[in-house]
Amino acid sequence: MSLKLRLTVSIAISFLLALLLGGGLAVLRAKQSVQTEMQAALQSGADIVADAPKSTPSDLANIVRSFDGVRHLRVTLRNPAGQVVARSRLAGPPRAAPDWFAASIAPVSASARIAGPPQPAGWTLALATDPGNEIAEVWGQTRDALAALIVFCVGVGALTYLLVGRSLRFLPGFGQALGRVAEGDYGTQLDESGPPEFARLASGFNQMAFRLSQYERENKNLQRQMTEIQEEDRAEIARDLHDEVGPLLFSINVDAVAMPELAASRDVAAVKERAGRIGEAAGQIQQRVKAILRQLKPIDVLDFGLDMAIRELISFWQARFPAMQLSFRNGLDDIALDRAQEEVIYRVIQESLSNAVRHGRPKSIDVVLTHAPGEIVLTVADDGRGLPSPRPARGNGINGMTERVQNLGGAVSVQNSTSTRGVTVRAVLPLRPGPGDEVA
Repeated sequence: MSLKLRLTVSIAISFLLALLLGGGLAVLRAKQSVQTEMQAALQSGADIVADAPKSTPSDLANIVRSFDGVRHLRVTLRNPAGQVVARSRLAGPPRAAPDWFAASIAPVSASARIAGPPQPAGWTLALATDPGNEIAEVWGQTRDALAALIVFCVGVGALTYLLVGRSLRFLPGFGQALGRVAEGDYGTQLDESGPPEFARLASGFNQMAFRLSQYERENKNLQRQMTEIQEEDRAEIARDLHDEVGPLLFSINVDAVAMPELAASRDVAAVKERAGRIGEAAGQIQQRVKAILRQLKPIDVLDFGLDMAIRELISFWQARFPAMQLSFRNGLDDIALDRAQEEVIYRVIQESLSNAVRHGRPKSIDVVLTHAPGEIVLTVADDGRGLPSPRPARGNGINGMTERVQNLGGAVSVQNSTSTRGVTVRAVLPLRPGPGDEVA
């Protein structure tokens, strides 16, 4: 059963109960009214008979005839033998009431006997109430009132059905909109007009759909950025292999080709020298390959601790740019971090150092890890050329870094330094209990 039909049926049941209660009260009051009317009619008839002359049977017959057409009282004249001599005629009801109604409100019958004149003795007048006319009149009034009430209830019920249907028109559209959002159509919007409750619901739905559309765009951008970052990493690895490993492999090849000739000439010293060069080049290749592997898989580096991983990363850049001064201060020695926090911190430092070296050409870079009440603060500051003005749109690296920090409930700012030259990257992460920590 639909909500509209349920509401309509509930209202109709309420009207029906009110109608039954009103009808019961009307019947009770009608019964009291008829009883009172009958008692008044009997008393009035008795007063009339008491004041009329009753010296002869003819006078008694005149009294009976005077009650012809009376609605509520019948008068009967009996002779000394108990035979009915005369009886008044009641006024007929215009329309008799149903038997069930008459039986439900019929009062207790009332009568009175009045003795006739002394001579001849034994003549009596009998007064008896007849509620038929009064019941018929009350039935007509009650019927009209109930009919009007029924018409009113039906009209109000129909109007309620229409108004409820009009008010609930929002719900089918709301359900369809939810279905479209579930299918991925986040551009769905609802009309915010109508009752305040539905208007607020529509406004909340529209905000939800808008947020979902934003998240969808951000997820697509993040996926694109991750793809671009992967491509950049591949290109950087290719450059590293070409620029650093390639020459070393070439030198090994040159020395290896020269060694047979030197061996044939029995120049032992030259052979030892060439072998030493090959070993040295192989060692350098091993170091470069390890550095590349650490860059590709930082999580393996983190297995030995965040502090060591950061120092290895700084050593990697220091080796490539010996003239640049890099420093690292770790104020988290007494703080245990979980793996997700360590990886995000490492990634932020990795991206910040890469951006500074590539774009800022700094002479020095300072990496500082500290903690405040309830949070971890990471600062990477360089003295390079700083951000251009006007600032370009954020690159993929910064967006990826920001996404990582925000996923842990933190925030990142990338700004030109106010006191010195260069750029300062500041990341704030909420301090979460690490492995083995107890939460108070």
